[in-house]
Amino acid sequence: MALPDGGVARILPAPFRVDKLDTRGMVKIGDELDFQRVPVSRADRQAWRDGQERQSTSVGSINGGGQAVRLPAPSIRDEDFPATLPPFLANARVISDPEGRVWIPRVMPAGSRVQDWDVVVPGAGRVEVAEAGIGSVLMAVTSSAIFLVRVDEATGLQYVEKHRRSRKR
Repeated sequence: MALPDGGVARILPAPFRVDKLDTRGMVKIGDELDFQRVPVSRADRQAWRDGQERQSTSVGSINGGGQAVRLPAPSIRDEDFPATLPPFLANARVISDPEGRVWIPRVMPAGSRVQDWDVVVPGAGRVEVAEAGIGSVLMAVTSSAIFLVRVDEATGLQYVEKHRRSRKR
């Protein structure tokens, strides 16, 4: 992830940390970030399976005429799931704020009503945990607010929401 100062943040899952590669090519190893290891529940497994079934693949030709094809969801047995939820997903929307801190969306248990983000100084450690309602996508961060986009599932309308930053840590 690119940082405002020209450096790059590298987010690692095990151990969970954020390293920084500066503009001279020097790497600063971040502190290991503690996180609550939440057991994967039946609801988590079902939510993952449901998400896989909703995905489709677009197939097209050079001259148009493309179509969406729904491929069968991979069959994964309960015992093949990890024992605990990871701290973040590889395809997570991670952003950096103007101060160069990295906002990492945490994996939340199925049914959670909130979304947490670890706010981390690359090459150092966590400085705060921010929280918002589940289903929101973090779009921008200022020193006093976070801007989220929420989609109303009934209408498909997108709402930009501005939230005052709160600190949980």
